[in-house]
Amino acid sequence: MSTLTTITSKNQITIPVKIIRSLGLSPRDKVIVEKGDDTIQIRPFGKRSFLDLYGAIKIKKPLNIKKIKKQFEREMAKKAAL
Repeated sequence: MSTLTTITSKNQITIPVKIIRSLGLSPRDKVIVEKGDDTIQIRPFGKRSFLDLYGAIKIKKPLNIKKIKKQFEREMAKKAAL
């Protein structure tokens, strides 16, 4: 997908929304800008989904789902009471 854009007086460009959405980017996300011989390449940096992190943290003992659920419900009740 190619799009014509203009460099502003502050050396900024606007990336079309269609491209931003197709890459799953959001405001304040980081991108890598690379210079080739006569090209500029912009690509997402470090965009990971929650599932990419599965197994990254090792726990020593199994989780007690009932305790976690009760704690979650208490926290949600506190927030709802505000």
